[in-house]
Amino acid sequence: MVEHLVRKRLVRRVPSAHDRRTVKVHLAESGHHLVGLVTDRRRVEIECILEHLPARGRDQVAAARGPSPRRPAVLRRGGRRSFAEAAGESPVQNRALGWDL
Repeated sequence: MVEHLVRKRLVRRVPSAHDRRTVKVHLAESGHHLVGLVTDRRRVEIECILEHLPARGRDQVAAARGPSPRRPAVLRRGGRRSFAEAAGESPVQNRALGWDL
């Protein structure tokens, strides 16, 4: 996987100055650019989904989000189901993927 990203010039390997066994992997400038594009698109998609949620569902998402952007959102079963429905996902599709909504 890393080799593929290196060939695409999205990451670069940086050997450790202190330990020959260690190689760090850093995002290259093009990798940072791609992460920014994906993040922006994801944000737009999430905003579109939230617009289709009833007010209670939006409140659940906001409460799960918490004050820290680094904290992963954890929705209760009803909130996950509402979010999935607003995203246009069917319950059958979710079960086929092994997702318990």
